[in-house]
Amino acid sequence: MAEIAGKTRRRTGRNPAGLRMVRTRRQTQARDYYDYNLLAAVILLTCFGLVMLYSTSAYEASVEMGSDTYYFGKQALISLASFVILLVGSQIDYHMYIRWSGLLYVVSVFILIITRVIGKEVNGAKRWIYLGPIHFQPAEMAKLAIILFLPYVITSMSKDRMSGWRAPATVIGLGGICSFCTFVFTDNLSTAIIILGIAVILSFIVHPKTRPWLYALGALVLVGTAAVLLIIPRLGGGSFRIQRI
Repeated sequence: MAEIAGKTRRRTGRNPAGLRMVRTRRQTQARDYYDYNLLAAVILLTCFGLVMLYSTSAYEASVEMGSDTYYFGKQALISLASFVILLVGSQIDYHMYIRWSGLLYVVSVFILIITRVIGKEVNGAKRWIYLGPIHFQPAEMAKLAIILFLPYVITSMSKDRMSGWRAPATVIGLGGICSFCTFVFTDNLSTAIIILGIAVILSFIVHPKTRPWLYALGALVLVGTAAVLLIIPRLGGGSFRIQRI
């Protein structure tokens, strides 16, 4: 047997031990892969945002706070702390988040609802929750919950179920619940649209058929155009959203 294996190795030029080493090396490289392009994009966008923030707030900060870099420095510290959290989080196996994705979704919806009661009103809308020195928008937490929870829901469904309409409707419905709570309880239409859009895009990506989505998109464009041209002008300009449209 050893002689036959040696002849086979010489004839094919393959070394099982070498193949195992190559396979192990490739697995290690895949596990240790880090998307530096994405990291660079985040850093550049953050720096660009800080420059724009300084450009727009320098005069106001100088007059009201006595330092033209007051808002810039505050946001720079927040950005630095966020990068530390980002780097630490990137070293955690993302499969671990599966265990907590459902709970995070439920908690985010609950916090969106109670924002109407405990939230702090800023510029006419209660979108912020203040916990001592920490304040955040529950809608941002809802975005993260949707991104983590909906892929788990999708992967738990079979391929045959995703080819129908019930599974995509379930995914979009879960996103719709979060989107509805965002709009009704925090009066944040733009974020509500983003959350619902995430759910729709995820359903579109995993669905094997494209034509039904194109039909739905065409119908949505027609309805939206009709609403803008015919319905909204008759409602008048009482709403700031209508004025923006």
